[in-house]
Amino acid sequence: MPNGEPQPSPAAQFRTHRHDVLNELQLIRAYLQMERPAQAVAVVDLLSTWLQSLTTWQISAGAFGEQLMWTAAVCPHVLLDSFTCQIPPVDDVVEQFCRWLKMWNDELSIRGQRGRLCVTVDQSGFRIMCSDEEVVKRIDEWTGAYPDLDFVVNRW
Repeated sequence: MPNGEPQPSPAAQFRTHRHDVLNELQLIRAYLQMERPAQAVAVVDLLSTWLQSLTTWQISAGAFGEQLMWTAAVCPHVLLDSFTCQIPPVDDVVEQFCRWLKMWNDELSIRGQRGRLCVTVDQSGFRIMCSDEEVVKRIDEWTGAYPDLDFVVNRW
């Protein structure tokens, strides 16, 4: 990994993923105990969407899909709407994308929000369409920090 950051082991990534899933299940339980089934169903729907998106990462990204899937597995605040890979990117660009994805997940978590994204990978690299309005304020900063990623705001 660049910047001397060790790559977390699959076991460590799975522990984090399991922790996030258990948190969501505890939230569902709490809503049910408070007799708020609509909120419980909403959490089930979000959890289901996130878990289904992990499969999309894995099967749509070719050889680097497993790395993206494990990164997304520890990013429960990011929901993938679509992923298209026309040409596999170089490893450095994949690692840059993974760092950005974790950073964005952490920011969404702090704000108590979920973000949605569509990703296209082609000869130009990663093109990322985000639903988060904060992206508008951050595009210049992100483009400087992640020069191989192309950010677009999409107001779904």
